[in-house]
Amino acid sequence: MPPEVDNRGHFFIISTMVMKRIVLLLISLLLGLVGVAIVAAVFLFSRATVPLNGEGKVAVTIISAPTPTTTEAMKPLLEPTAMTTTDALYDDKNIHINSVVQVNGTQGEGLRLREEPGLGNTILSLASETEKFIVLDGPQQADGFQWWYIVDPTNEKRRGWAAENYLYLVK
Repeated sequence: MPPEVDNRGHFFIISTMVMKRIVLLLISLLLGLVGVAIVAAVFLFSRATVPLNGEGKVAVTIISAPTPTTTEAMKPLLEPTAMTTTDALYDDKNIHINSVVQVNGTQGEGLRLREEPGLGNTILSLASETEKFIVLDGPQQADGFQWWYIVDPTNEKRRGWAAENYLYLVK
């Protein structure tokens, strides 16, 4: 096949072999682009869907955090303050076994429930202000306080010895 001349006088020859390579290259590029598009589509459309409520907004479920663990570094509360709900409490200290008591006078810091009576013993839990408990044992004297063993009626795992200064009988 004789060489061809373009309009500027340059010679060029397009062989069938070169044409096949160009066609194969274009087909390869096209297939590569199709493959990338398929991978992108699978990635975008296979993600987990978020449930929506009837208004097209995301439905959110709030799960409360667990009760924080207390540490020995927290200083003990020594002086009770005025009661916050005096109409529901007795002012006297006739606490006895099987009575219902309420935590009061901690100024919102809570009452530490301990493994044994005494300020130096391990803290098991923290009872919130106005929380109610059932008395199971006591009293015992330690560190200048009278201690009662109390349990949360809604969660029996929350139990321990508490200083009487922050416990009041519930009417």
